[in-house]
Amino acid sequence: MDVYIKFINGKIEKTHSRFNIGDYVNIKDARYQYNAFTKAFKYFWGNEKVKYLSSENKEIWKIINIAAHPFYNCCLIYYIRNIKGENAIIGGDGLKKINYHKRNRENIKNIIVYEIPMFITKTHNWNDKLWDFYDNRKIIKK
Repeated sequence: MDVYIKFINGKIEKTHSRFNIGDYVNIKDARYQYNAFTKAFKYFWGNEKVKYLSSENKEIWKIINIAAHPFYNCCLIYYIRNIKGENAIIGGDGLKKINYHKRNRENIKNIIVYEIPMFITKTHNWNDKLWDFYDNRKIIKK
């Protein structure tokens, strides 16, 4: 899936993601977890409480939001949440997509995600939509 990133400076770049918002995943490698990235925790779900992952974790997680890392150009990080309401952030190399309720979800194409700001002025709730559709070089907010 093509993903566009809008950086703080207004620049937009195209990258690729193996995962869509709403995909169900398992943890493949917990070493890719961002377990001390408190700015991202506040950006995605509003507090610093995080679930520490292990590679033996066989729970089903859902990708809730995607954002660009503020320090690594075009690096996507994934906000995942399990059925217990626990939150975590992990890089794509730590995830494995599973086929679970795939037919019940509309495929998302061409989305734009945003860079996590250095200074968090507004925290979000876990269910806030932090991405938009992107078509013909226009951001379509829904």
